[in-house]
Amino acid sequence: MKDLSTGVECNGILVPPSPFLTDARLRRIRSGRYQHEAMAGVLATVGPRDRVLDLGAGLGIVGAAALQRTGAEALLAYEANPALIPKISELYALNGLCDRSEVRHGVLWSGETRPETVPLNVANDFPK
Repeated sequence: MKDLSTGVECNGILVPPSPFLTDARLRRIRSGRYQHEAMAGVLATVGPRDRVLDLGAGLGIVGAAALQRTGAEALLAYEANPALIPKISELYALNGLCDRSEVRHGVLWSGETRPETVPLNVANDFPK
């Protein structure tokens, strides 16, 4: 991992500057520990022509790697935290992935008793 004037690099993915890049998160990115299990799973299972559904996209790094590093055909990402949506879109653009990716704000729910709204509990390491 190396620092860039545009942010940081994580597993070949350029991550733009963001208030969500906390010191702790930056340490995990630089050490290769950020989402390492999810990243390993994506790289081991996603292949060319696959279509990826990313539920809980977070910063967008793992989904971007699915496209950039595996040759997957398309990515549809959902994220419940509306503050992350512009940063995920920016990350996709910075990495030249806009033509194969889409990010949507939403909470996915299964079952017939879906509520109209649900509370969103944002983790302490994501600024509000």
